[in-house]
Amino acid sequence: MGATYDSQERDPAPRCHPGTRREILEQIEEWVNAGADGTSILWLHGPAGAGKSAIAQTVAETYAGRNQLAATFFFARTISRRNAIRYLFPTIALQIALSSPVRRQKLDRVLKNDPYIAERALGSIDLVASLYQDCGLRPIPSSAFLVVIDGLDECQGHDDQCRILAQISHIIHTHRLPLRFLVGSRPESHLCEAFEKPLLADITNMCSLYGDFWARADVFMYLRSEFSRIYDSERHRDIMESVFGSWPSDQAIERIANKSGGYFIYASTVIKFIDEEYFSPPERLDQVLDHSSSTTPDSMPFAELDQLYSQILSLCPKSQIPLLKRILGYVVFPNNPRSIDYLAAFLRLSSGKVKLILRGLRSLVSFEESDSELDALELIHASFRDFLLDEARAGVYYIDSAEWYSTAFCDGFSLGVNLLADQRSHPLHLIHIDEKLSMLLNVWFCCTPRIDRLVAFVHERLEDGLWYSHLEDPGLSDEATLKIFDLLTAMLSPDSIYANRHRVEFGSLEVLCCIPFYEVTDSTNPLIYSAARRMYSYDPRVPYKALDAL
Repeated sequence: MGATYDSQERDPAPRCHPGTRREILEQIEEWVNAGADGTSILWLHGPAGAGKSAIAQTVAETYAGRNQLAATFFFARTISRRNAIRYLFPTIALQIALSSPVRRQKLDRVLKNDPYIAERALGSIDLVASLYQDCGLRPIPSSAFLVVIDGLDECQGHDDQCRILAQISHIIHTHRLPLRFLVGSRPESHLCEAFEKPLLADITNMCSLYGDFWARADVFMYLRSEFSRIYDSERHRDIMESVFGSWPSDQAIERIANKSGGYFIYASTVIKFIDEEYFSPPERLDQVLDHSSSTTPDSMPFAELDQLYSQILSLCPKSQIPLLKRILGYVVFPNNPRSIDYLAAFLRLSSGKVKLILRGLRSLVSFEESDSELDALELIHASFRDFLLDEARAGVYYIDSAEWYSTAFCDGFSLGVNLLADQRSHPLHLIHIDEKLSMLLNVWFCCTPRIDRLVAFVHERLEDGLWYSHLEDPGLSDEATLKIFDLLTAMLSPDSIYANRHRVEFGSLEVLCCIPFYEVTDSTNPLIYSAARRMYSYDPRVPYKALDAL
């Protein structure tokens, strides 16, 4: 019975801090009290650290006090008796049986007649259903009993997780038992797909913890209360006696609340770190506010949070980690395109491949539609960015900014070559990506110190004669011709940031010599002449006589 809400194994269980999550709890209460007029399932979903388990625990305690709680089961990924489907419904059946002498006797008779009932495919469902047969209960009472199942995504195997939902549907549609199910989980892709199927969609309400407007204020309230407790606690009395005035300041609490993004796991991790015995709370608060990778391993403020992030990221196959880091870099670093279609173009992948790589990370990365981009990627946790950019914390998932910007520049330049050279072979939504490309190349170039690598890459990319063969293509439009030259002249133009900062490096590229303009004939598109003239005018090595010759 370690999976129940009041088990010793889970003590102390996470629960909502007094006065917080009121809107969510009211929404759940409204659903429970709807009776026969409401749906039979409420799916409470949200990202890692959003407080799903605390809400489930608080709901369980509340309705146990009202004698409306039928059963609970809190899954735990690493505990054998709490991470498998075979324990779920027998545990629920036992709790229901213990709720009344009549059901207890019924359970005894069923198990006596069929000791292996729970081992059959739907046996555990039949076991639960048998407790409501011949007990004088109405099929659907006005005040339904509540079953709380938390952490469904922590049950082993995606297939078993979906099978649990199918079995709940079977209980409702076939047996019509007087039960209401509150199911909490992360919004993993396979669970989203399961809940979208008609048999479940018709009997399910959704309660999302994404973008909870009040969550940040709740986190602030929680932090203020916990800091007050730490300040007055006996364990820290010797240290805190020497702290005068208000501790900590509202500004410090606000910084932590903002960093949490409204998710309690960050705030609770900070409090556990600051409240640790034999350490100074003010010093530890300073470590949190000024945290850097130089922090020693035995005083890492976010060890628990880092473990959670690493566990979620481990769902990505090891062979795909480098690609995952390239994708996440577009979201981690500012001013990048975040549309999945654009990312797929830069990485030379299909949009489906990008989504597949991110499939297991729905609790850390969201796909949102913005005003400018469809399926734009966003980090759900602000602290996840700090994790990814700290090598000591992230380990193999660390994103080196210099390396990422260098790789992004190479990806972008290659895309410019391929896309602008033959627009006809690319999807329509990518044809105008080059409008942003010069700006992006400029930014990416400036953000990496690995200039030599980029110079060599551009030189090699242009030397292969690809540009010249495309310029001679009679099907190439005038507009495309100019865009090709615009991409290159962006590097040498006087108002280019990196041209001013690194003119020597780019001057040594011999970019112009890589494109055989001296072989241009009178029959060539005259637009090439004007574009070439602009390019040569930016190169101090080319005498004006050469320009006149063009």
